[in-house]
Amino acid sequence: MSEPHDVVKLLVARMESHPEEFGANGSGRWAEWLDQLIPFVTEEERVMLRKPMIQDIHEDVLDELLNGPERRAEEMRKHEEDAQRYRQHQQAMQQQMAAQQSALGQYQNAAATGIVGRSATNVWMDESGKMSTIAASQPETTLSTSTINAIKKALKL
Repeated sequence: MSEPHDVVKLLVARMESHPEEFGANGSGRWAEWLDQLIPFVTEEERVMLRKPMIQDIHEDVLDELLNGPERRAEEMRKHEEDAQRYRQHQQAMQQQMAAQQSALGQYQNAAATGIVGRSATNVWMDESGKMSTIAASQPETTLSTSTINAIKKALKL
């Protein structure tokens, strides 16, 4: 058996010290150089290059056998927590929108019935969806629709 080429020794040493740089299925930082090298290496050198990869796969398989079920259960738990937080957020948003719609309906009803003798108000909604009013600085009298219709009738408009 001849001495392996220095590049093969270098790559094997790198595989042993930094296996994360040699991804599965021919991916990773060194994949391009390995692809270029493979056609030129001897069978013994090919075995040398495969050994750290096989060892890495072996460790991954052992890890999956020992920790896989717990890891997947933890991932599922986190997924369920995220889904629950999302549902709670959606529910809070729907409640806030319903409160805003209700406040808008109340404001429109008040405007349509023509509140007489009240000052003008600005209606706004706080973060919890509670409707609040702020009185305008100058009072303004409004007339009801029936009062306006009575005036129009008297003026024959």
